[in-house]
Amino acid sequence: DNHCIPNGASIPAADMNLGTSPEMNFCRWTWNDAGCGEGTIREVIRFTGLSTIPSSATILSAELRLNGPTPTLQWGNNYYPGTPLPNTNPGWVKRVLPGGNNPANPDNWDENVVTWNTQPNTDPNAANWAPIAVTGARWGFLQVTDVTNIVQQIVSESATDAYANNGFMLQLQTEVYYRQQCYSSSDGSHSTLWPELIVK
Repeated sequence: DNHCIPNGASIPAADMNLGTSPEMNFCRWTWNDAGCGEGTIREVIRFTGLSTIPSSATILSAELRLNGPTPTLQWGNNYYPGTPLPNTNPGWVKRVLPGGNNPANPDNWDENVVTWNTQPNTDPNAANWAPIAVTGARWGFLQVTDVTNIVQQIVSESATDAYANNGFMLQLQTEVYYRQQCYSSSDGSHSTLWPELIVK
């Protein structure tokens, strides 16, 4: 598959990077009407502040808060009251594992260069994944996900692994066409809409 980029050229979809986009979209979609192919997008995100929590701390709660952007050129969330695309879009938050796919560089992903082909490894144990609920609005939607168990693992392992805080991956539970969750990223112009991780 190929995807278009703004100058009209195209590159293989698996080599694309969206690290400077003002939006985070995890989806399975087609862009054929724009001549840009089709594909799956996952997002990786890291909160460096987790590394400041002592490894002996007990995490009482941790919430990942994602804010939907105002209407843009993107479709937005596909699932909401009155949607013409009634495919549910639940997602997962998975822990990005230390070591990734390059043991020589455990902290191996960078938001500005990671691609589908170089995406980091995630926890394979489904019991450790946090479910992201379906969306309730196309735009301007707040999604709150309980990631307490994932954060506890990161904090506890930081005593023995300097790269324990290697981030989270966001992806659809069912990566089938015309499903998307859309949120503001930390590259957006409105800092009040940036992703937040609230830990107690």
